[in-house]
Amino acid sequence: MSQDMVPIASDPAQAFEDLRGEVSLLLRAVQGLAAERQNAPDYLPTLQDLATRVQFVGQSLRRIEQAPAMALTPESFASQFKEAAAAARAEDRQLVGEAREAMRASLNQVDALVERGWTADRQWRQLLWTAGVALVFGIILCFAAPRIIKSRTAVVPEKPIPAPDRLPTSRAP
Repeated sequence: MSQDMVPIASDPAQAFEDLRGEVSLLLRAVQGLAAERQNAPDYLPTLQDLATRVQFVGQSLRRIEQAPAMALTPESFASQFKEAAAAARAEDRQLVGEAREAMRASLNQVDALVERGWTADRQWRQLLWTAGVALVFGIILCFAAPRIIKSRTAVVPEKPIPAPDRLPTSRAP
């Protein structure tokens, strides 16, 4: 026998009294368990939410498993990556070439504008030099021309020649 057992009383009334005490103790324990069960929190909404989330995660995992990327091996992924990189580099090369040509065209336009500016500047300088030389030549000509003309022409008398009173008449033949 175990040590938890109560020694049996020799008096039947005492035995019933002990039995009544044990039954009432057992009744209070069962009522306490029932009260504890009634006061226990309701986990049903939490469990339903958890089940919904687990179901969503399962669906997400199925979509991931069905994705084409999951079927790739490292070698096939590397080859696809190299092809994509080569295509991107080719496109970049083309864009750089187009940009280079656009830059050349812009530089040619700038060079043409600068050349036109230099040409206009040279024309102005030539015009100013020509005007200056013409001015100097004109000044020299203004001072020298009367002397040259005077030295090359006949002397004109100071007194006017008197006009004849009568003009010669013409004879008829």
